[in-house]
Amino acid sequence: MKVVTGLGKPQAMVQSKGGSRAVECCESWSLVKNCTLTVRQQWPSIWCLPFEPHFHDSLPTYCAGIQGRLLDVGASDYADAKEFVHTRLTGLQYHGFDPDRRTRQDFYSWDKVEGIFAVVICSQVLEHLSFREGLDTCEHILAHCEQGGLVFFTVPNIFHPSRFLTDPGLVTPWAYDKLGGVLVALGFD
Repeated sequence: MKVVTGLGKPQAMVQSKGGSRAVECCESWSLVKNCTLTVRQQWPSIWCLPFEPHFHDSLPTYCAGIQGRLLDVGASDYADAKEFVHTRLTGLQYHGFDPDRRTRQDFYSWDKVEGIFAVVICSQVLEHLSFREGLDTCEHILAHCEQGGLVFFTVPNIFHPSRFLTDPGLVTPWAYDKLGGVLVALGFD
């Protein structure tokens, strides 16, 4: 599976190498720190990251030619997202996941998610969860993504304070290197 971090080609390959589980990340800050340092070797500062101004506009480029299932984690507006995938990401079958039962979804909990997915999108979700819940979510995503699939994570830029501090529903600030470090620790590369 590939993790896409910016314009152009995917920036890192994800290999299921049986990484540390979420509980290990919570219990061992040295594990997360070491994995964070690995990420910083590739991207020493936020200024080194490729910038993707309109994430959804670039999805057709990244997903061109991919066939299979797409899981939208934190889908919220199912109808619009499903229509977007149907018209702009041909070859992918849309499945929505959101625990909010006031929205129409295919799945409302991880224990009901069936099968694996060629593409998983987790956009603007992790910051609404506790650190442990975020780790668990990433772990579930890894378990449900097929080998060679694409995973997209987006979070607010915490280096721009108004992006994070103006929304009282946000719980966990994810710096780019900490998010990358956690993903490495969980088994993403």
